[in-house]
Amino acid sequence: MARPDETTTVETDPAQGLATIRGPLELATANDVRAQVVVFIDALRARELRLDLSGVDFIDSRGLGALLRIRQSAEARGMAVSVTHASAAVRDLLDRTGLGGSFGIG
Repeated sequence: MARPDETTTVETDPAQGLATIRGPLELATANDVRAQVVVFIDALRARELRLDLSGVDFIDSRGLGALLRIRQSAEARGMAVSVTHASAAVRDLLDRTGLGGSFGIG
């Protein structure tokens, strides 16, 4: 669980089709992160959404759910989704759930 002084940020780069998420992706932050990335997806004119999750220091089931909903939103708009960089926490959870391959990890 995140400490009170931790924040989660989403930075976007439309030219690269890249959303960079930093901080904990968990109960307290997952819905906001998902909403921010979906707004980015809606404005993006690209064939692929790339996610940089190297700065995600903690992820729980809510965070995983947010990633799955982000992927669904992108795929509904005809975009492929890939994780360009993943922290150990993200990689471990995706590996344990068998979802790494669906995000291009594995």
